Amino acid sequence: MKPSFSFRPPQLDEIVKIADFQFACWQAAYVDILSDSFLSGMSRDHRRGQWRHRLVSGERKIMAAWADDDVAGVVSWTDGDLASVRELKTLYVGASYQRSGLGRELLHLAVRDEPARLWVFEANIGAQIFYARHGFTATGDSNFDAETHANELLFAR
Repeated sequence: MKPSFSFRPPQLDEIVKIADFQFACWQAAYVDILSDSFLSGMSRDHRRGQWRHRLVSGERKIMAAWADDDVAGVVSWTDGDLASVRELKTLYVGASYQRSGLGRELLHLAVRDEPARLWVFEANIGAQIFYARHGFTATGDSNFDAETHANELLFAR
């Protein structure tokens, strides 16, 4: 049976749930992508502050998928540097909901079928395959992320 989700932006009093969800996703998904020292040095409080700022400032649009009261997935985006191109900033799906179609639903909520772009870790082959299935291709542009000390690739459609 396919899980049932409700989709809505998080409220300010739910932002800790969103931040802790992203923290857990990073710890699980990036264990072979980011350094142990980076992952062990991550701060929940720092992530909570980042997400609180994103919500309060409106710098990102945020949508969460909820399974009852639990966060099942989260997506965030901006209009990007180019007004006509949305930039996907965050897309995470909880481990127990992966391969359920939730990632596809969140992606569509954020960027629909419109032109969009996103940065993905060069070593995150699974994410690159996911985005390629949804019409994204690597542009050839890359970036060294100073915070994570990892290379990123720009994907666009």
